Amino acid sequence: MMWCLYERAVPHRSWVSHSPLMGPLLRLTYFMVMVYALLWGLLWVAKEWVMPLDRNGLLRGWRGELVQFMHRHPEWFYMALLGYFLGALTHTVADVVWSAVRPRRRRR
Repeated sequence: MMWCLYERAVPHRSWVSHSPLMGPLLRLTYFMVMVYALLWGLLWVAKEWVMPLDRNGLLRGWRGELVQFMHRHPEWFYMALLGYFLGALTHTVADVVWSAVRPRRRRR
């Protein structure tokens, strides 16, 4: 459900979704925006219905913790990014190969 807007905006196998750099960056940005919006909304509900809290302060604190984690463990951060980009590249290569093979299979 979270990916519905992305799927409507970026068709599968388009140059945007399958470029080696633009596709993963766009998906990562979209994912971060959606998680941030979800957390902001959940914190709003908690503030309105459960107890008073500082949503912006909590989100700033979590963001700060994430940045500190990236500074304390840069190797984990870079390995996660490398895995993410390699996974996207593998998907793109598989789609290109499948697109090249599929028309030949239909003729038989």
